[in-house]
Amino acid sequence: MRDLVRVVETEPGGYAIVAWSRLAPSRRHRATRLLLRVAIERPVECAFNVRIDLGEHREDPARRWLPLLLAAERFALAFDERPEAARGLVWVPAPTVREPVAAALSRDF
Repeated sequence: MRDLVRVVETEPGGYAIVAWSRLAPSRRHRATRLLLRVAIERPVECAFNVRIDLGEHREDPARRWLPLLLAAERFALAFDERPEAARGLVWVPAPTVREPVAAALSRDF
């Protein structure tokens, strides 16, 4: 993924496939995990996961962001610079299927 931002900026017209999945807690990982799978198909091929760990209690800081993840239309992914910088971002659409996020949001504690 080195230099991904430059390639996407210089060769517009590409596309990405994105999807959510949710992994339940296990012996190895006590937290529920949300995975955002991103597969960029053009102008280059690369795929990666963005993992969000959700703690067991309702006050977990990561849980505050679930409504925003559910409502998002697209995501800006930062690779080489801080996310606040205008440069260094790759924008991908939010997945249309959002049940994993909704399930994590409505989970009873």
